[in-house]
Amino acid sequence: PGPGQREPQLESLRPSAPAPQPAALSRDFEPTENDQAEFTQVLLGVQQAWSAGDLTALRQWATPEMVAFLAADLNQNAAEGIVNRVERVVLRRGDVVESWRENGAEYITARLGFDCLDYMIRRDNGAVIGGSQVVPQHHTENWTFIRSDTGGPWRLSAIQPA
Repeated sequence: PGPGQREPQLESLRPSAPAPQPAALSRDFEPTENDQAEFTQVLLGVQQAWSAGDLTALRQWATPEMVAFLAADLNQNAAEGIVNRVERVVLRRGDVVESWRENGAEYITARLGFDCLDYMIRRDNGAVIGGSQVVPQHHTENWTFIRSDTGGPWRLSAIQPA
């Protein structure tokens, strides 16, 4: 992107306050196949809600703190008259980086590699100002998921560059 255009990457969506992290990378437990399928659904759900600017849908997939950070980015885009579209998301790889239990919650950080159409458009006329509507981009990010240690749905709690 040229001057004044924002790079259409999800790395800008990470919270400024990181999720609690153990002192050293560890794997206190392994995710089940169901957990892994749920992480994929969270990825797809967050991307769809982000593209639609749908905070209600984001609340289904992310913690309140993460929704607040995403909402701030959506508001900034709106103030600039731009929309970030992320479409046709295909998870190519997901690797657990670490897992731990802390304060009644389970955390898993996974390095997600995915392809998608990722582009910025002007809200007023739909002109593409960054990225591509036809050429997929590859992203690799660390997504941290959280749930109660008694079970329940996984929620996105942080996004960080890999």
